Amino acid sequence: MSVDLLVILATSNAPSGEAWSRALLEEHAPVSFSAPLDVKHDSGFVPMLVDGRRSGFEFLVESYDEDADLHPVLKNVHLDNPTVYSFSFGGHFDESAAAFFSAAVLVSRFHGVAFDPQSGAFMSAKQLTDAGRLA
Repeated sequence: MSVDLLVILATSNAPSGEAWSRALLEEHAPVSFSAPLDVKHDSGFVPMLVDGRRSGFEFLVESYDEDADLHPVLKNVHLDNPTVYSFSFGGHFDESAAAFFSAAVLVSRFHGVAFDPQSGAFMSAKQLTDAGRLA
């Protein structure tokens, strides 16, 4: 079973892979990218380290309009020219931690809005970080 997580960002705030990686480091997150990420061109599996262990998640940049059609509550998110970073991960704890901590930084440092499609609920940076710690 896979779990999905969305982070909606104003395109002007969407970080490069380098800026995202730097933010994780500055926030002292227990996760880091283990290979450079080009968010404009890369999709698929993103290798990460979680407390030094190899892990990762599936990553895709998606259309806000398509996601808002699937999840109408997203139409309440009012960001300039929104873009969606989509995370998908399996049941392994390290995959969950990698995704939740990565999403938390997008919310706290880049003014993203996190949405859990499974529950239909928005998540704060603190909720994401707490979920990452429980993973």
